[in-house]
Formats: sequence, structure tokens, C-alpha cells
Amino acid sequence: VELNLIHQELSPHCTSITKLAKLRGLILNFNKLTTLPDDIGKLKNLNFIDLRSNPISEQEKARIKKLFPKATIYF
Repeated sequence: VELNLIHQELSPHCTSITKLAKLRGLILNFNKLTTLPDDIGKLKNLNFIDLRSNPISEQEKARIKKLFPKATIYF
């Protein structure tokens, strides 16, 4: 299952995504996100995350990579 939320002006406090346990792909381009919810790590099946065109800091990128070491992640 893949979820495409391009250009949705999402809030980093939106935790409803983390309830989608079977999610394998998450596309969040162009959302002005600076961080992802703390419990995003619950999505153990994620193997693809696209976060391009979001102002995410290097520190947050490192946190996301650590949460999903086997996933393909685009920043």
C-alpha cells in the first residue's frame, strides 16, 4: 500500500498516518514539513519514503534514516 500526499500542507503533528501499519510507501513531497511525527517509527513496513521539497534539517534527516535503515528515502 502506498500513500501519496503531495502538496497537502500537512502538519508535522499529524499522527493519523502512523496508524496505517501496512503502509509500504509514503510520498510527502511539497508539504513544508520540517519534521515527521515521533511515532512515525511505528510504520515498520515502510520501504520507500519521498520527502523531497520539504525544509528538513540534516539532524531530522539523520533521525529518519535511523528509524528506517532499510528504506529508500529521498530528501
